[in-house]
Amino acid sequence: MIIEVKSRRSLNSSSGQYLQNLAQSVEQHPGWRFELVMTNPEDAAYSPRAESPLQQPEIETRLQVARQLATQHPESAILYSWSLVEATLRIIAEHEELSLQRLDSLYLVKQLVTEGVISRPEYQLLMDALSLRNTIAHGFKASQITQESVNKLIDVAEQLLKTLHTTA
Repeated sequence: MIIEVKSRRSLNSSSGQYLQNLAQSVEQHPGWRFELVMTNPEDAAYSPRAESPLQQPEIETRLQVARQLATQHPESAILYSWSLVEATLRIIAEHEELSLQRLDSLYLVKQLVTEGVISRPEYQLLMDALSLRNTIAHGFKASQITQESVNKLIDVAEQLLKTLHTTA
């Protein structure tokens, strides 16, 4: 197996030809495989500069709005709820004094489960919800979203916020 690791920044018109030639050379050898691994740590982190993060009381209030929204518009509610979950996870990571390399959703969830801050069942629920959120956010139909699935996500966020009260 031949693995080439490139960042998006390092790719240019000449590297495209190089990679194509490399892939063709690898194809000539039975059983060989070529894999291109793309990295982009600078691009992966979402770091809003002008806005301040939501605080716990704001998140708690907005979670109730999301719960109401879920009764009529579960697709909208999952998007809104997910944004509140992310804010919650960032607060928890800060509370736990975790050093985060990035702030994107997937990284954040994985770091928190790896550090033992969230449980495996919470992790699985969050990963399922992230998949639903991505489906909707990218313009696809998500027939499996129900009021109940949104409420489960909101319940997890509320539980995580409660842990801040008990460990403070």
